[in-house]
Amino acid sequence: MEPPGVLSQQQQQSSSTAVQPRGDGERFLPQQHSLQQFSNPRSPPPTTVTTMAAASVQQIPTAAAATSQPHHNRLQLSTSLSASHSAGSHQSLLTTSPSANNQLGGGGGNVQTGIERLSRPMAFDKMEGLVREMQDPEAGVPVRSQKLFLTSIPSAFMGYDLIEWLMERLGIEESEALNISNQLCMHGYFFPVSDTKTLVVKDDSSLYRFQTPYYWPWQQKAPDQIEYAIYLAKRSLRNKQRHGLEDYEAEALASLHKNLKGKWDFITMQAEEQVRLAKERKKGDKIVGDSQERAYWRVHRPPPGQFTPLESCPIPSRDRQGKPRKRTVEDWQREVEILKASLGRNRVKMSQACECNVAYYETFSEYDPMMNPPLPSNPWVTEDVSFWQMNGPVVEVPTEKRVKRWGISIEEVVS
Repeated sequence: MEPPGVLSQQQQQSSSTAVQPRGDGERFLPQQHSLQQFSNPRSPPPTTVTTMAAASVQQIPTAAAATSQPHHNRLQLSTSLSASHSAGSHQSLLTTSPSANNQLGGGGGNVQTGIERLSRPMAFDKMEGLVREMQDPEAGVPVRSQKLFLTSIPSAFMGYDLIEWLMERLGIEESEALNISNQLCMHGYFFPVSDTKTLVVKDDSSLYRFQTPYYWPWQQKAPDQIEYAIYLAKRSLRNKQRHGLEDYEAEALASLHKNLKGKWDFITMQAEEQVRLAKERKKGDKIVGDSQERAYWRVHRPPPGQFTPLESCPIPSRDRQGKPRKRTVEDWQREVEILKASLGRNRVKMSQACECNVAYYETFSEYDPMMNPPLPSNPWVTEDVSFWQMNGPVVEVPTEKRVKRWGISIEEVVS
């Protein structure tokens, strides 16, 4: 099977007149690895290949040849065209060695530079270490094919097995284990099998599936809009009942089609090729791979109004535009003149000010002891302290008038 995103030799020769992408280095999501690799969670998906050519290629290395290279982080191959094509055209393939991925972070994601590694929060290292312990075939969470009615769900585990494993491994209570599992689920380390709308872990027989390490957060750069457009276009070409787009996804696809109109022929070509490759895979591979890819985009492109912990918090800018200028005597004199002129200027109309005063009186007159006598009696006149006891700062049962005053504004509640 060829790597995703690469056309075969015959298809490239037949589509040499198609519109090719500009050489700005687009990246594309690979197809997931086959089901036999799920026994080893550290095995990455097939190699990602980016095509950047203006003409067809005489020969393209296969995926097996790409994976048999030594342990290099990145390998750049350049293939010359034959004499029948233009002599100046080349094909540049940028591949990532799976063996290098296995050496980094347990096998998931591209090679990270020193700067990217320093910017990576340390909490992700701890979460990944805990998830790798969960995936241990002997001492981890039991993962197997689950029976649900008349169907078999491959590579899944139950929610109460996960909670029980966390309680035993970390020595924590059930509520703490449930909180940790929900955090791991929201970060994309595992996901619900049946529920694709929410990322919540329940302590019951609900089924969940581990995410492949390639799709773990901070394993590679954030996906761009071209990758998302290929994913949505691929789903729109498949079975509408099983792979139909949600309303917000259909709107996103229409917006991307409008913004990426110059590259849409290439996006469609990539989506069609990935659909063709998906048809050649086994049924179990497609079920697991599609669910993992959908969960990945659920984390990185959540529905409107949904929260994602991977979204960075906005940091206020502390930069100032130059050094502030020292104010002179003329500046202070000008400010004094402006303030003097504002003294004789009415900020509010007289009618509006009167309406505000009348409304304030009507609202607070019943709470003013000068306007209405307090109940049960005025302690300054009758020497009865019941009024002070019922209206103290902290009382067991507040009075009806006090509760009614709380409904006026939030200031009355906190005062």
